[in-house]
Amino acid sequence: MPDDAASVAAVIVNFRQEGYLPALFESLSNQTLAPSSVVLVNSERTQFTPPQGTHVIDMARNMGYAAALNLGIDWAMRHGAGSVMLLNADTKLDRECLKTLTETGGDIVQPLVLLMRDPDRINVAGLKPTFLGVAYCMGYRKPRGWAGTSVREIPAASGSAMLVRRQVFDRIGAFDEEYFMYLEDLDFSLRAKNAGFIVVLNPGAIAWHEYRLRLGPKKLFRLFDGSKKIRRLLRS
Repeated sequence: MPDDAASVAAVIVNFRQEGYLPALFESLSNQTLAPSSVVLVNSERTQFTPPQGTHVIDMARNMGYAAALNLGIDWAMRHGAGSVMLLNADTKLDRECLKTLTETGGDIVQPLVLLMRDPDRINVAGLKPTFLGVAYCMGYRKPRGWAGTSVREIPAASGSAMLVRRQVFDRIGAFDEEYFMYLEDLDFSLRAKNAGFIVVLNPGAIAWHEYRLRLGPKKLFRLFDGSKKIRRLLRS
């Protein structure tokens, strides 16, 4: 088991998703390997009261997903986390998830993320970048068994649920806050791989995500805007 297994902090970013937080916190409380700390970053103030012991960061204004993640990661690192489990507010974890991820080799480790509303179908088994500078969810809507059982390297990890070892942040820094939303996980994974780190999927670790594929004008604009930087990373 890696040395950081006993010091994994969970960092949750919440923006108007309070309805999902009770299930996520319940799943964290049921982990066979309890997180050493839990950080909830609210991108805007909320009436939700997390369990006692949660460190809460209320942002003065919504500065984007990457910026919110970085606030939580910074707090966790300053308080001794050996690794950080990054989570969307609308996820929940199987009770063995953290233990399995921390025992997995690799520097960035993604669980198999299943669809909350269709739990035998895959949401994401890794991200696959394209020449356009965006990525697609590998295995999307395929049966759970499609992912197999073996740990394997993947092109990039999904920020919906990913464990990152401390040495990755120490070497490449935090998430790029120029990405207000979307592509920050792809950028981070590609920078980590360019620095020699290994990104893997462990299908034996399970998470669920309330995911729906939406391509509205705002999302398309942010994807197009961020894709220019991703294309440069793919060429490096």
